[in-house]
Amino acid sequence: MSYIISRILSFFNLRRTQVKRSRRRSTHSSFREYRGGIFKTLGTLRLAFVEFLTIPTCTIIGFLLLAAGSYTLDRTQIVWLEPLRNVLKLHVFSDTNATSNLLGTISSGIITITSITISLLLVALQQSASSLTYQVSDQFLRRPLNQFYFGFFVGLALYALATLATVNEPFNPVFGATLALLLIVIALYLLLLLLY
Repeated sequence: MSYIISRILSFFNLRRTQVKRSRRRSTHSSFREYRGGIFKTLGTLRLAFVEFLTIPTCTIIGFLLLAAGSYTLDRTQIVWLEPLRNVLKLHVFSDTNATSNLLGTISSGIITITSITISLLLVALQQSASSLTYQVSDQFLRRPLNQFYFGFFVGLALYALATLATVNEPFNPVFGATLALLLIVIALYLLLLLLY
């Protein structure tokens, strides 16, 4: 993480010196330098995906596909799922307002938990990296399990928001809300594993 931040800062410092030099040169040479800066930024993004962002991005895409699947399941009338749907509508999600409140609470809560947890973990990593070496934070962020945890929390928040967007008066996504409720329980256990 510190490597990526230092690359971004060095890019902006390099860009500042390039702008000063380009004022002295022609427009054609400043365009070439600007294009080189774009390629350098794209290289930094590619490096970020190779080192860190691949697993979280795939996890988030999986959650968005799960939201589309649960929406499709809620919209279709499958005969053998109708008794379960009726029980859930009768006892758990009686109206759209209750479903909307639950999904809003899940999404805001998981966003808050994710931001606080990531902030505290990065502060702790920075402190240990200052006393040991910067490799501590790099190794923490490169662990595939930690990358999955970050993707799971962000993906769950997006899943809850996507399901919340489908709630309206005639349509109550009971399967999507039930799945969100089960996933938040799993997320709380994963949070404990992340801190362990």
